[in-house]
Amino acid sequence: MNFRLFLVAVFSLPITPAFAAEADLSWTDLSQEYNGQEKSPLVTTEPPNLEVTLEYFPRSNSEVIFQRIPEIDQPSYPSYGLNGKVDIGLGDLIDLETDNQRLESVDVVMVNFAQAASWAQLAEENSEGYFHPLTLTIYRVLGDDLFLVTQKTQDFLIPWRPATLDDGGEYPYGGRAFRARFNFTEEKFLAGNLALVISYNTNQGGPAPLGVAGPYDTLNVALNNNTPLVGSDENPSRVVRQTATSIFQSGAFGARAPMFVVRGFPASPVTDQPIEAGGYLVRATVDDGDFVAEAYENFEITPQEVELDLLGVRQVADGSPKTIEVAGIPEGSSVEVVFAKRDDLPVEEGLYPFFVRLSGGNFFGSRSGVMRLVAEQDTSPPVIILTGSGLVTIEAGFEYADAGATATDAVDGTIPVVVDNKVNIQVPGSYLVSFSATDAAGNAAVEVTRTVIVEDTLPPVITLTGSASVTIEAGADYTDAGATASDTLDGAITVEVDNKVNTQVPGSYIVSFMATDAAGNAAAEVTRTVIVEDTSSPVITLTGSAAVTIEAGSEYADAGATAFDTVDRAILVVVDNKVNTQVPGSYIVSFMATDAAGNAAAEV
Repeated sequence: MNFRLFLVAVFSLPITPAFAAEADLSWTDLSQEYNGQEKSPLVTTEPPNLEVTLEYFPRSNSEVIFQRIPEIDQPSYPSYGLNGKVDIGLGDLIDLETDNQRLESVDVVMVNFAQAASWAQLAEENSEGYFHPLTLTIYRVLGDDLFLVTQKTQDFLIPWRPATLDDGGEYPYGGRAFRARFNFTEEKFLAGNLALVISYNTNQGGPAPLGVAGPYDTLNVALNNNTPLVGSDENPSRVVRQTATSIFQSGAFGARAPMFVVRGFPASPVTDQPIEAGGYLVRATVDDGDFVAEAYENFEITPQEVELDLLGVRQVADGSPKTIEVAGIPEGSSVEVVFAKRDDLPVEEGLYPFFVRLSGGNFFGSRSGVMRLVAEQDTSPPVIILTGSGLVTIEAGFEYADAGATATDAVDGTIPVVVDNKVNIQVPGSYLVSFSATDAAGNAAVEVTRTVIVEDTLPPVITLTGSASVTIEAGADYTDAGATASDTLDGAITVEVDNKVNTQVPGSYIVSFMATDAAGNAAAEVTRTVIVEDTSSPVITLTGSAAVTIEAGSEYADAGATAFDTVDRAILVVVDNKVNTQVPGSYIVSFMATDAAGNAAAEV
């Protein structure tokens, strides 16, 4: 049957009192992790500092008004992909359990076949999966006519299809099933028969093909032939198929159809800040007389991830059904155990892939692996073999990567090895790296160890500060620029200096630098040559006046002069005095001096 589609838009305008202005609301901290404390998003206002009232609609209190997804999620389902198909969407025609419900959320099950190894660049960006938009469209069905109720496009993290089970066992399915939840904030009320359609774009499929290959090309809509748990299928043997030109019902998939869960909002909100993990629709309102505002936003308190401790991975086949147990289940949480491709618990001897999921409450976790049912109890311990030598010597301060060990069990084959490595590369000494292993039956291997000796044999390195050769003037003060010493283990260490430079005695001197680390390793000695030169001339100073007048015929005794040198200090002055007191005239008395280095003073 083909439907006629009517796109009807209903608009509502906010009614704001004439005397109040509309304020703007901004949201942050919309996702927080559970820690047992009250949580709330941060709402800021413009104008700032307006009083905001928050009301919370717990999504966990929502009423399920249609459910075709099984109570226990399966790891995979039969599925249908849109890439390269004429279909651009796939859906189901349903009848709600309860009419006139405000739409809270819709879940749909998808199956992804893409593995991280095939999309290395995307996997490097996110090891958990890749993001891709999905679109949910809801129509009201009246006879042969479809009326648009709402449409929502939302980005989802599409989880990679695992390459193996968590314990390395073979993954038993082609794809990985996951739920995608569309949360609604706007007021949309549901009633009567509805058509739910899921669509998305691929390289060559969907409403707007991307024209680029990607992991989304192997993203499928999950199908199941189960009877709805809540509500009903309007036509259990037919699927709603949407193409670019029509929407119609088809029996091409037998009784299989996409799986949805539809929920309606609880009637009343709460104003207490939430504590428990889960989703909340938050209504923020402002009404202070001058400004008003109202806005809705999704707020989520994410559960804490916990490591699951599995029991019963290996059991004896004694004729009774076997399952996997989880130790230490947090209060309020429940455990689901699914064995691949079977509806009952295993009994016979064999290998059984399993999936364990912790859900509900404030914690989550998942594990997968292979349960082994054996004919008799395994009492043989595994054997550990070291990789590499049992004695290793390394240099202190350098990274140490242990070569590891392998463990083999007669029943379980290769099993994980637990390593206890307390090697401290910063502290020389002898260390033991211990290797242990336990098989699925609880048999512990004989512990194997490797001795790692950390030695400090590398000497420190001295680096001169400044030039290796320095020339200074004799008599001047000399302060050496020094040196630094660095050791791979001790870091910066003290430098000892041997400085015998005598600035009063011209000559060539050696300044020596030495350093020793805590282990006694001596650095190669580094030296600086300091040349002390005397290039300064002495200075002559007259005693008395530079011009003297005497009476002819009288005796003349010159007052003389002194000479001072920066190195030699007071030195001899040579006088050239040719004054003839018997002959009137003008005479020059000359004073000269030369220091020990041969530097002549300016004649006076």
